[in-house]
Parts: sequence; structure tokens; C-alpha cells
Amino acid sequence: MRRGQLWRVLVLGRVERTVLIVGHDAVTESRVDILCVQVQDTAGKESLLAVRMTGAISGFARAVTVAPIPKSSFVEQLGVLDTATMDQVDTALRATLDL
Repeated sequence: MRRGQLWRVLVLGRVERTVLIVGHDAVTESRVDILCVQVQDTAGKESLLAVRMTGAISGFARAVTVAPIPKSSFVEQLGVLDTATMDQVDTALRATLDL
């Protein structure tokens, strides 16, 4: 599990969601959970903080939804985000977290 990968996860053991891993790889290796943002069909109210994704997985990576998800919840890898789009996600995360 690496930064920039898109995964299908089970939340509370039954609700499927698509997430993008945004946590640092070294941190991810040492923890039982992984920092992710949700990928949703719409940008939502915080559209400036949502990055449009196209390709095999389309939707919006919503930076305001950053949260840890247990590794045991990860079910299937769906793809990897391209570098340019991941750079946009990084910018949205910096804005969301005031970094």
C-alpha cells in the first residue's frame, strides 16, 4: 500500500468506499492505519478542495475528508493516480490543513 494508490475499502465492515492513499509511505509501513481521502462522484460544497480525477477511476478526491483507515479495511487496489493529479491533491491537502 503506497501513496497515490486508489483502493476499495470496507468501512465498518460493510460500506464500500473508494479512497486515495495520501500518507507518507514510511509512516504507512509503521502504522496499523493509513491516511486517506475519500473519492466521491461529486465535488461537494468544498469544490476548491476537491481534485477531479479521470481515467480508470473518475470522481473527486476530497481533501477535506482526510482520515486514517485501518489496513484491515482495504479490499482491492483499483489503480494509481498520475503524478500531475497527485500534485493537485497535495495542493488541496496543504490548503485544507493550512500547511
